[in-house]
Amino acid sequence: AEVMRRRLVLALALLVCVAAPSCAAAPPTGKVVELTEYNFDAEVAKGPTFVVVSADWCTHCKALVPTWESLAKELAGEVAVARVNGPKHKALLKRLRVTAYPTILYLRDGTMREYDGGKRTTAALAAFGRSGYKDAAPVPWYRAPNSLAGKLTGAFFRLPVDAEALYTRAKKRTGFSDVTVLLICLSVPVGLGVLAVAAADAYVTRAAKHAGARRRQREAGNHALERDHPHRD
Repeated sequence: AEVMRRRLVLALALLVCVAAPSCAAAPPTGKVVELTEYNFDAEVAKGPTFVVVSADWCTHCKALVPTWESLAKELAGEVAVARVNGPKHKALLKRLRVTAYPTILYLRDGTMREYDGGKRTTAALAAFGRSGYKDAAPVPWYRAPNSLAGKLTGAFFRLPVDAEALYTRAKKRTGFSDVTVLLICLSVPVGLGVLAVAAADAYVTRAAKHAGARRRQREAGNHALERDHPHRD
């Protein structure tokens, strides 16, 4: 009985954690979060998020750094403040559809708004993050990186990154040459393609045999019927 009680309590606790956002995600800590292709969805899902997409060589981006760190402290517990290194995370850059640095985005509840034309001060940005975003029109749902369409797009853009990481890891572990690793990597889809063709051929052949057998059975039945009931002129 005691074991069952403990299991029930644990199950209820897990249920509450899943249902309650405060249990599933910690509030913003006041520090700037570095976003990548791999942690973007998890971080943005925690709640409202301010994102600046920047580059190390960008002068305006460097000038914005102190303000961005100050904004993270100002919005601690309310809105997460994050940063994306565009040239370093090109797959995420494409997903966000950013073409200029710095670009400031505000993501909330599956929508995205661009902070454009306003003052880049801590006070102005904080006001936008708390309530000013309501006056800005969100981008279409299919362009929002935190929507379902955006997640699918992100997975597509991440394929080359994953392939490159797999290639580098395979080369490092095996010590093979580039040509050998490339041939091994190519052999996987080729092998899967051969198996798919063989499976399709076997299915078609089997279906044709069954169809032929059924046709012969019908013909045999028709012949038997004509023999038992011959036509009379």
